[in-house]
Amino acid sequence: LRANEQETIEKRRRTIFYSILGVTCVLSLTTLTLDIRSHIPAVPYFTAIDYFFIICYLFLLASLLQFTAVHRYLKVNFH
Repeated sequence: LRANEQETIEKRRRTIFYSILGVTCVLSLTTLTLDIRSHIPAVPYFTAIDYFFIICYLFLLASLLQFTAVHRYLKVNFH
């Protein structure tokens, strides 16, 4: 393969890797949230652990949006 084709393949592999990593993080955080919620008593208000998980989800969403925006920006501007 030529250098340009190898670079394209490597970029695709990295994109797939980061996408899978993001999905895995969402699933892991969801599993952790559900597991912890099953071990604490149910209350009608938010607890500190609820706020912690909400902030974790927001940071995870922000990182996935950042990756998507940068990927789209580089794809549009350099192709």
